[in-house]
Amino acid sequence: MKIKLYLFTIFIITLIALGTWFLILFNINPYQTDIISRASFFVSLLIWITGILSLILFYLRIKLSNKEIIFAFLPLSVRQSFLFSLSLVLILILSSLNVLTWWSAVLAVASILILDLFFKTRKA
Repeated sequence: MKIKLYLFTIFIITLIALGTWFLILFNINPYQTDIISRASFFVSLLIWITGILSLILFYLRIKLSNKEIIFAFLPLSVRQSFLFSLSLVLILILSSLNVLTWWSAVLAVASILILDLFFKTRKA
C-alpha cells in the first residue's frame, strides 16, 4: 500500500474518533454513567490524540530530514504518538479515579519512556 493511503486511513480514523469523542463528551453525564461509557470516552480520546500526533510527527520528520526515506518515519511516528497519548490518557484515568499524585504521574510517564526505549533498542 502507498504511504498516502496509510495517511488517509489515519486521518479518517482520527476524524471518526474525534466525532465519537465529542458525541460522548456532550451527551453523557460523567457522574451518572457506567464503566462502558467511561471506557469508550477514554478509548476514543486515545485514538484521536494518537492520530493527530502521528500525522503531526510524520510531517515534522519529513520537514526536518530533507525527505530521505519517508515511509520509515510512519511506524516510528505512530508508535511514539501512541505511547505519548497512552501516558496522557493514563494520567486522565488516574485523575478521574481521584488517585492521581505527582509521583504516580511521573511513574506513568517514566514507564512509557522506558517502553519506548525498549522498542528503540530492540533489534529487528
